[in-house]
Amino acid sequence: MSIQPHVLNRLIAAQHFAANSGPELTSVSEPIAVAQKILVAHDVSELAFFALSSQLGLKPVEFDGKTKAEPTFMATVRAVADKAFPNDPTRVGNSNALLDQMNRLRVGFKHHGNLPDVSSTFLIFSEVIDLLDEVCTSVIGTSLQELDYAAAIHDGSIRDGFASARTLIDGGTYKEALEIISLTLFEAFRTVNAPTYIKPGEASSDDALLLSGRGVDPASFLVMQKFLPVSHNGEEVHWELRKKGHSENWTEEAARFCLQTAVSVIVRLQSAQAIPEPSDFYDWFEDVVEIVVDSPRVFRTTDHFGTHGELEELRSFSKGDRVIGRVKGRWELAPSETESNEFDLEHAPYIQLNRMLPGESASLFSSTSESLWFARQEVTIGYQSTGWRARIEEFAKERAANPPE
Repeated sequence: MSIQPHVLNRLIAAQHFAANSGPELTSVSEPIAVAQKILVAHDVSELAFFALSSQLGLKPVEFDGKTKAEPTFMATVRAVADKAFPNDPTRVGNSNALLDQMNRLRVGFKHHGNLPDVSSTFLIFSEVIDLLDEVCTSVIGTSLQELDYAAAIHDGSIRDGFASARTLIDGGTYKEALEIISLTLFEAFRTVNAPTYIKPGEASSDDALLLSGRGVDPASFLVMQKFLPVSHNGEEVHWELRKKGHSENWTEEAARFCLQTAVSVIVRLQSAQAIPEPSDFYDWFEDVVEIVVDSPRVFRTTDHFGTHGELEELRSFSKGDRVIGRVKGRWELAPSETESNEFDLEHAPYIQLNRMLPGESASLFSSTSESLWFARQEVTIGYQSTGWRARIEEFAKERAANPPE
């Protein structure tokens, strides 16, 4: 049976509440712990039975013989149980009796402060969940606890990706399943309200903290990221063999955990409110160094595939010249990219400006650039727009004037 979206949402919520209700109860549990579980059992049951009532298309008149806009909980239980077990009146009666007992205990505690007797009630929560599994199996063909959480994902291609991973796990192909999860997450992070810089397989406590504000469990997210291979483009993955990417981690337990966590992350993010994402300075601006002395001392090094050439002095600059690039403060005049040589721009003795050589394409694959070195007291440092904002706005105007067919 095809499950209606609004029904599925409530059943998944019920599944989530049940799964996160706390430790199992025993005959020596605290009465308050039993009372808490009974409250959760009622919430889970209410979500499930009203959802199944909608799925079955039951009309209000069918609950109590007269039209009623909002049928009671127990009226709904009786109506759904009759449909779930049509040829088993004993089963229907037992179901009604169990839910009625749970409901009376809930009312006694919630409205009157009566704590339940532990020895006679500690099994009620598990019995209610077992009953819900039976009713869901009868009505929708799967138990509540086995309901596929991925069915709540809106995007069909994302659902299909996770379904492929599940098939691989069931077939014992765990490494490939983890790879599919990583690739699917890459696609999903670009369709839900998540920062676009988050990459599957790159564990970051900052990312986990940010997503925790949207209902994602940070601990599970970080562990999942450590198990997954890195995907930078959504088309290929990279395993870090001498870190976590080895066969001892390609297990059924790890794969199922990652799939469950990935699905949970996307379900939460797809309905989360969008949060503005800060832009990097160099996405929109570029540094400008202006020479303020008549006879500046300027040096240059040519950088080819990360190899730095020797310093050579230039005589071609004069006061008022402006140079565009990216600046760093340097402690000493030396062609070194080590962090120990970096210094605050305002107090650094030297300024290093990196730029593409004239005529070179400013692409990620350009192989040659140059660094110009200035004495800090001989220059001022400012910045200017790269022009990207104007180009984006112009493109938007052109697209609005000539929409694609």
